[in-house]
Amino acid sequence: MTTWIEQQEKILERQFICKNHVLVSFPKCGRTWVRMVLAKLLQIQGKSVKDYEMIYTVHKDPDDVEGRLGKTCNIVFLKRDPGDVILSYLHMILNENHVSGLRLRTPDGQEKHFSEVYPKKQVLWHAFKAMHTVRYLNPQSNKERSLYKERASIYNIVRYYNLWETSLRGIDNSLVLKYEDLLENPVAQFTNLVKFLDFECTDEELKEAIEFSSFENMKKIDNNPLKSEDKNINPLLYYKGNFAQAKDRVRKGKHKSYLEEFSEWPEIIEIIEEAKKKLIVKYD
Repeated sequence: MTTWIEQQEKILERQFICKNHVLVSFPKCGRTWVRMVLAKLLQIQGKSVKDYEMIYTVHKDPDDVEGRLGKTCNIVFLKRDPGDVILSYLHMILNENHVSGLRLRTPDGQEKHFSEVYPKKQVLWHAFKAMHTVRYLNPQSNKERSLYKERASIYNIVRYYNLWETSLRGIDNSLVLKYEDLLENPVAQFTNLVKFLDFECTDEELKEAIEFSSFENMKKIDNNPLKSEDKNINPLLYYKGNFAQAKDRVRKGKHKSYLEEFSEWPEIIEIIEEAKKKLIVKYD
């Protein structure tokens, strides 16, 4: 019987090295960085990034993953401070170059980017409010679209984390990675990851892959579409069609950035902190 991973290999036209593993995460938790390190590691060992990827990655709920891959699949759960996740997500959808950029339906029927409607210093506040109340009047249906249960809300981030933390309790074949731990000690954390994946590499190979995938280098790749078309410069060329296509996808990558960027709006920070209190596994 063909497994779901094997089906994905046929669709994507590449093979996954770790076929009994999957990396799950909420969007904007650092998955692109992890994939870059793993892709570069394969490249260092002579594998074509066009034909191979280390591990399949999804943003799915536990029931969905278990239904497709079974209970024996090894799970890597990547998470990040929810406050930084919501901030990063807001910046992504406020990026005019991004395909799903946040738009607002004005009273006169025009659909405009938030930056065209609100002063620059107020865009983040209005975008956060929109993400947690209504988005905009859909031009086709002329109906308001609620985002309370949608991907970008702080409530859905907490819901997603709690689902996975509950699902992984008592399961031996899982590894939880925190973005902040990867930042603080990337060599130790990525060493834990490759061991969990049962992938053999030298310390020197792993360090080279991590150095290549530094924030500074990923920023250069992200902001240079011409050079990014070279697989030697951009190992994610065949993995992520949206990487290095819309500039400024790679931003700061810092911990607790939301406290700084939302400092003018304490009500937003309060909403985030209150939501974080509902996490089964406390983050701070």
